[in-house]
Amino acid sequence: MPTRILNAQMARITDEMKQVAKLEGVSDKFIKDSLALGRVVILKNKLRKKTTPIAIGNGLRTKVCTALAVNENKESFELETDKLRVAQVTEVDCIFDITASSYIKEIRQNILSNSFIPVGTNPFLEVGYKAINNSDELDNITSQDMLDIVEQHCRDGVDFVSLNCTLTKSLAEQYVSQGRLSQITTRGAQVLFDWIEKHQCENPYYERFDELLDILAKYDVVLHLACAFKSGSISDSFDLLQMSEYSTMGELTRKALAKGVQVMSDGIGHVSIDKIPSLVNLIKEINLQVPLFVSSAYACDCAIGYDNISSSIAGSIAASSGANLLNVTANVDFLMPSTTAQLREGIISTKVAAHCGDVAKSNPDAIKRNYKISFARRNKNWKNIVKNCIDKSVFEGVDIKKR
Repeated sequence: MPTRILNAQMARITDEMKQVAKLEGVSDKFIKDSLALGRVVILKNKLRKKTTPIAIGNGLRTKVCTALAVNENKESFELETDKLRVAQVTEVDCIFDITASSYIKEIRQNILSNSFIPVGTNPFLEVGYKAINNSDELDNITSQDMLDIVEQHCRDGVDFVSLNCTLTKSLAEQYVSQGRLSQITTRGAQVLFDWIEKHQCENPYYERFDELLDILAKYDVVLHLACAFKSGSISDSFDLLQMSEYSTMGELTRKALAKGVQVMSDGIGHVSIDKIPSLVNLIKEINLQVPLFVSSAYACDCAIGYDNISSSIAGSIAASSGANLLNVTANVDFLMPSTTAQLREGIISTKVAAHCGDVAKSNPDAIKRNYKISFARRNKNWKNIVKNCIDKSVFEGVDIKKR
C-alpha cells in the first residue's frame, strides 16, 4: 500500500486527507499538494484505529506537543498517567513519550490504549535506558537491536518516532575536538554518542538509514530527525557543529522524501531571540520546508524555575518565523519532574506561544478567534469570551453574570 506521500504524488485525495483538510479549514488539494512535497505530515500510524489524524506543516495551525516520562518508581507511573489525562483535557495535539526505565513498554502501551491523539516515542531509549546509569550496558546493544526496536514501536502503533539519525561518527569526533561550553542535552543522544565512542563505528540510524526508512514506510510512521547538538547554551548557538548537523539533516530529509517517508526536522535549543528567525529559516530551507518540530527552545540560559516563560517567548518567535510544532516546557524542567499542575501551566504557556505565532503568520483561524473574543469583549458577551479564550478554566468560580 502506498504511503501518504506517494498517494499524494499520484494525485490521490484520500478520506484521511479530506478529514484533516476539514479540521484545518483548508482545501483537500492544499493538503494533497503539501503532502506530495513533504511540507505537511499527517500523524497517524496505519495500525491505529481510534486516533484522530493530525496534520502539521506550512499553512496550518501551529501544533503543541507534550512529553511524558516515567522513571523507576510506581508513583512516577501514576503521575505520568495522570499527565496524559491533563494533556488530552487541555487539548494538546500530540504526546511524546520519552520514558527511559523498566516501565517503558508498559507506559507506551498505556498511552497508546488511552490516547485519542497521536503518540510519538524515541525507540532507542528502550534498548539504551540501562546504559544511562551503567556504561557497561553499551556492550549489549547491537545495531540490529536499534532497528528491531523501531519496528516494535511502529508495530505497537506509535505515530511518529524521534531518532538521532544525524549523530554521525564524524560529528561525534567534531563534538569532542570542538570543546563546546554545553554538553549534549538529551538522554537518548548522549547514550547513542557513548555507544558510537565505545564501539568506534558509525551510527546505525545513519549507516542503515535505508533499512530504517523501509520500516517506517510500512506503517506510514513519521520520522522526526532529532538534533543531538542543539545548543544547550546561548554561547553555542550557530556554531559549526550545529550547522554541520543541519547539513546532515538536509541530506537525510531528501532520502526520506524520495522513499515516500514523511519527515519532520528539529532545531532551536538555546538561542537569543534576535537570531531565532534566521535559524528557523535556515533549517526550513536546508530541509525543503518540511515541518519543523521545535522540541526545545529557550530565549535565555538563566530562567531556571521559569523555563516555561523563556520557552514560550522563544517558541512564539519560532512559530511566527515558520516553526510548525512546539514542545511543552514546564517551569521546573531543569530541576525535577513536573507536577500535573506545572505541566498544565506549561501546556497553556505553549498554546499561547503557538497562537501568537499563528497571529503573526496571519493564520485565518487565529485571526478569526482573536476577532471573536475582541467583539465579545466590546459587547460584554461573557459566554463568547469564555468560549474563545485559550484557557477556559480561569473562569472557574467566577460569576460572569455579575461582570
